[in-house]
Amino acid sequence: GSAMDAIFRPMVMPPQWQQKIVDILGPAGKLSLPSEGWETSPQRQRFMHAGYRQENAPLVFYGAKTVLTFLLPGLFMVYSGVRSIPLENQTMMLWIFVLAGAGYYLPNLYLSRRIFVRKREVFENLPDAIDLMMICVEAGLGLDAAIARVAQEIRLKSELLADEMHLVGLELRA
Repeated sequence: GSAMDAIFRPMVMPPQWQQKIVDILGPAGKLSLPSEGWETSPQRQRFMHAGYRQENAPLVFYGAKTVLTFLLPGLFMVYSGVRSIPLENQTMMLWIFVLAGAGYYLPNLYLSRRIFVRKREVFENLPDAIDLMMICVEAGLGLDAAIARVAQEIRLKSELLADEMHLVGLELRA
């Protein structure tokens, strides 16, 4: 249903932009996407922790890694050629390898930063949610009803925590 779609849709971009990015980065992502064992890999868990639960997240991530690995050195070579910057071959190769490495690791840094920000937000808002849940349970609600109610009420303070609690409620019902 639409409630499940709202949970699994990323909160960053509208769907039409997301699809365009997937269309652009998808072919490059298929080149470097791991073929086996993806469902149980630690990298997939990192996507979940970052809030990327949709199935095209790995394509975009690995596509960005592939494109940036070649794009940054390519832009540097064009820039140094246009500006006629005199560089020795060894210096030029060093810059190319450094920029290729930076392009390869930039998506990892972005993912790590996003995980950190999400963990911090949950950490800061969880005590209020637990207090509210305890009040709901003491008032006679069952655990699944208390989680649903807290998810509804905590949405004013933290959209992220509300979505996570809603997801926990759905998993409990399943």
